[in-house]
Amino acid sequence: MLKKRVAGRTDAVIIRPREAVPIGARATGLPMSLLRIVDPPLAMVQNHIAGCSTDARALALLRKIDQSIVKLRADGTLNRLMTAR
Repeated sequence: MLKKRVAGRTDAVIIRPREAVPIGARATGLPMSLLRIVDPPLAMVQNHIAGCSTDARALALLRKIDQSIVKLRADGTLNRLMTAR
């Protein structure tokens, strides 16, 4: 999407979290000087993950995600990530 934006094929690209923009730029070989991060954001995009609780691998992954969220919430990291601009 970033390459399409730089080529003028799209008007904007919404990337969340905003910290992913430099990573995407590096991955596509684009200099950050060609991109602009707007502040405040144009939109807040929520991310979701789904898994089937009857699939052992999916259930194990969901449990790991849940455990990670509990740890991030406990040490304040989750709040910092959710309120970062």
